[in-house]
Amino acid sequence: MIMRRFDRYILREMIGPFLVSVGGLFLFILLNLILSLSGLLVDRGVGFSVMLRLLVLKTPTMLVLALPVSGLFATFLGLGRLVHDREIMALEASGIPLRRILLPLVIAALFLGIGDFGLYNWAVPPAERAYQATLRGIIFREGAPHIRANTFFRGPEGEFFYVRRYDESDRTLHEVLIYDTQRKLFPTANAAVTILTAREGKWDKEAWDLKDGRVYGYDSDGVLIYTGKFDHFRIAVGSAGIGALVSS
Repeated sequence: MIMRRFDRYILREMIGPFLVSVGGLFLFILLNLILSLSGLLVDRGVGFSVMLRLLVLKTPTMLVLALPVSGLFATFLGLGRLVHDREIMALEASGIPLRRILLPLVIAALFLGIGDFGLYNWAVPPAERAYQATLRGIIFREGAPHIRANTFFRGPEGEFFYVRRYDESDRTLHEVLIYDTQRKLFPTANAAVTILTAREGKWDKEAWDLKDGRVYGYDSDGVLIYTGKFDHFRIAVGSAGIGALVSS
């Protein structure tokens, strides 16, 4: 009976720091997630309910990170207080060995590890799949992307699109530049970098229709190896063509 009361006392000393640590770490990770998503969600006009769904779906992943760190923090803080108040010394003086004092903490850590393992293997995968599917639905939703002047768009293949000016009334792009290092625009060419410029173009949900432009190809040393002109050039990128928006 005495030993059971002692075990409960040791664990009670750890519960407070553990809960505070879980809450603090969870809030920190949550705020970072909100900040990382805020720009995209504002650009796409996403409502509060979708934002809340993303946060709920990310909760298992955040808990997997927070639980082990919180357990370690609670152990250090709880044992530190017991040592500082000489309660550990008093227990050892009463004949309780140190390994017996630490036994409830070892058992609690074992259960915490099993719970974290279960979260990681059974809760995180479906939640992460649903999170990614929701996020892709936001990014690739139908309609023209929220284009602003002096804006870079990163395409799905690693190319970069730049628009000097965008007329929202008719979705016309003015002074377009495309920077391609993945050899996706002209795969048969030997250029390490391809730069395409156009006087204007339009986004039609499926492709960039560009007019009156030039193409420049450079080798790995930056030497111009070919150049050409075009009256009309169409780059099919589909709704997935905009992976991220970064204002310059």
